[in-house]
Amino acid sequence: MDFLTRKKTRDARHCAGRADVILLFLAAAAILIFLAYRHFAPHANYALVVDGQTSAVMGSRDDAQQALDAMLRKQAGDFTPDAHFRQKVDVKRIEPSSEATIMSPEEAEQQLGPKLTAVVSACRLIINDKPLFALSSRKEAEALLLDLVNHYLPRKAELYGQPVFREKVALREEVISLGNAGNPLVTKPQALKILLAPAVSPRRYTMRRGETASLIAARYRVRMSDLKTANPDLNLDRLRAGDSIVVAGGLPPLTVIAHARESGTRDIPFWVEKIPDPQLSKGETRLIKKGQPGKQELLSLVTYVNGKELNRTSSAGKILSGPVPEQIAVNPAELEKKTKKVRRWRKKPAAKPTLPIE
Repeated sequence: MDFLTRKKTRDARHCAGRADVILLFLAAAAILIFLAYRHFAPHANYALVVDGQTSAVMGSRDDAQQALDAMLRKQAGDFTPDAHFRQKVDVKRIEPSSEATIMSPEEAEQQLGPKLTAVVSACRLIINDKPLFALSSRKEAEALLLDLVNHYLPRKAELYGQPVFREKVALREEVISLGNAGNPLVTKPQALKILLAPAVSPRRYTMRRGETASLIAARYRVRMSDLKTANPDLNLDRLRAGDSIVVAGGLPPLTVIAHARESGTRDIPFWVEKIPDPQLSKGETRLIKKGQPGKQELLSLVTYVNGKELNRTSSAGKILSGPVPEQIAVNPAELEKKTKKVRRWRKKPAAKPTLPIE
């Protein structure tokens, strides 16, 4: 029995060794076949197919992809990660042909550049029904408007209600074509710079007969204060034909209107009490007690336009302290000359401030 067991064990080991040799031989044969195919088989070409038509033939798939990436990057610029071609572009493997002209990535880019148009989904900013520019997403456009409002808000005032735009503002999502001169797509910093810029860039204008500064301001839609700032050495009320002025300023494309509450105090004037003193001669006076003005709370509702105060509506609040009259000693004869009745101050109940209700 021991003899038979040892024999079976030797036979099993011998079969396992032959199986390993066979697997090693098959693997070596497969590698040799693959290398022979790569060496003797004809190389495949790759075609760039635009809307179903072959437009260029490349030597490898990497060259074809490199040409497409270069064309997209050239047209889209900073927006390349979100951009794509409007046309349907495919890279297909084709069999080599003696009639096909193999192009380099640079040649393919030069040939296909005018045929391909890069596009991107964007959000257009529309002001008073007129499109201005576009950003890459609605979220970025909303963040831009929020940054613009925060730029103009008064820093130390308490807001009264929500800031609003004077103009009609809308956001519209659309597909924007890139790579042309009229490309409206901008980045967020560029858009903020456009919205903060004045409506009219500085330019020089020569006055004509019959024209006035107010007429020029209305024509270019700028304020008279802007004209005075741009022409500090000129008297705008005495302009003549032939005079040259600088026209600049005006409100930016968007106007932010904000209301704020401000609190302060105002002085309540004191009055003078004349006390008779027989020891004083005529015309002679003596200060008995110095007067002090009172203090009253003052509440104001201020309207800001693009961060500048436009108007202020104030209302009196509660009286913080009453005025102290000033007492002056005079000759009794001086009092007999002037029998004018002195109106004395009387403390009134505090009135509640009246502010506009939204």
